[in-house]
Amino acid sequence: MSTTRKTLAAIAALTAFVACEAWREAAADDSREPSPCQMTNLINGFICSKCSDYLAPAELAKSEDGKTKVCPKDGGEVAKALFCVMDGYKCPTCGLHDRKPAKCKKCGKALEKVTTRAKIFYRCTKCKKNVDDKPRNNLCADCGAQLKQWCARSGTFPHGSDPTNTLGNVR
Repeated sequence: MSTTRKTLAAIAALTAFVACEAWREAAADDSREPSPCQMTNLINGFICSKCSDYLAPAELAKSEDGKTKVCPKDGGEVAKALFCVMDGYKCPTCGLHDRKPAKCKKCGKALEKVTTRAKIFYRCTKCKKNVDDKPRNNLCADCGAQLKQWCARSGTFPHGSDPTNTLGNVR
């Protein structure tokens, strides 16, 4: 083999090695962003200070004095919050899920409707810091970058794609 061919073969091998190492590092990187929730159904609701449960306005109970609204489960004080509400369908036995009503391909049972609520908060586009309340200027206090709305359950079913445990329709 000529020197030029040996050099080209060495370069090709080195390039393949570097590409393989870059792929391994990317595969091992757990800091990747989850697939974001589309946040198509946002509602104004309440969050309990004791049990951290998300409550719709119709679910609130009146306090003993009748003046304030409280959590019906534990009587805790509630604060206003913005929520993302998403529906999905989940198998009661094996846990497979889908976005549409169907039969489970594993066990054949009908999927049950599941409704989940997730709190909406604000995330910095640069440093990824989470902020509960939106500041007036919509900028991160740490780095000065723009804040955007973010669903607390982004990346998990049904708030974003979670292709690891689906029937094949979620992508």
